[in-house]
Amino acid sequence: MLRYSLLAEARHGFRNNQFCLMFQPRVSLPGKTVVGFEAVLYWQHPRIGLLAPSQFIEDLESSTLSAQLARFLLTESVLRVAEWRSRGLGKLFVSIGMPGAEIVREGFASQVEHILKWYDIEPSSLEVALTDRTDYSVFPTLESDLLPLQQLGVRLALDHFGTGFASLNVFRRFPFSTVKLDRSCLSGAPQDPVAREVVESFAALCKRVERSAVIDGVEHESQLEWLSALSHGEVQGPLISSPVQAGEVDEFVARTNGIELVT
Repeated sequence: MLRYSLLAEARHGFRNNQFCLMFQPRVSLPGKTVVGFEAVLYWQHPRIGLLAPSQFIEDLESSTLSAQLARFLLTESVLRVAEWRSRGLGKLFVSIGMPGAEIVREGFASQVEHILKWYDIEPSSLEVALTDRTDYSVFPTLESDLLPLQQLGVRLALDHFGTGFASLNVFRRFPFSTVKLDRSCLSGAPQDPVAREVVESFAALCKRVERSAVIDGVEHESQLEWLSALSHGEVQGPLISSPVQAGEVDEFVARTNGIELVT
């Protein structure tokens, strides 16, 4: 789809409720309990069908629609957490990906605080993850703009570590409580010795500097068993589950965590 056409259709789609969220489960190790979900923005395009974020999000981030989509992602995600609480799913958190341009936008932290208070959700139930497309050199105030979120109690995460702009220097400089290793780094592990060393070094580094480690892209049972022995962090990926629709979260959590839902 040509960029100008995509933008026009996206604006029309946003006005007509074509965007929706799906939720990628994240489980803790070694217990394999669902502890939260990554909210993923999809576009139900009337002509093409369901579009994954990789098919449109990068172009839309540089448009005037970006702020509206960011607010939609934030508001809908916090609303879902409130619904999960009311149905007895426990203290699950939700993680939302945000580009640096949105975080440095004036009033972002205040907007987050307002929405959390509106739905009566504690800040630690929200994780804001900086996307790997964030060029930190372009946003000199980003470090200071993250502080109000940190002081509020919101979790801060570095997404797709090991790719794009998500470098070791960024890992060192910014106040992330969680770091998520990109799925490409897990590919081939544990059989591939280089991939195995990368993952083990990442887990060890996070443990030493007291940051929560999340490993993405778990596809095989052998990987899950190896990671369970290696780390007390969190994992996600196709083996755990593909993103689920909002209406499927209850059943998934109840089945995986062995809880009874509030009716």
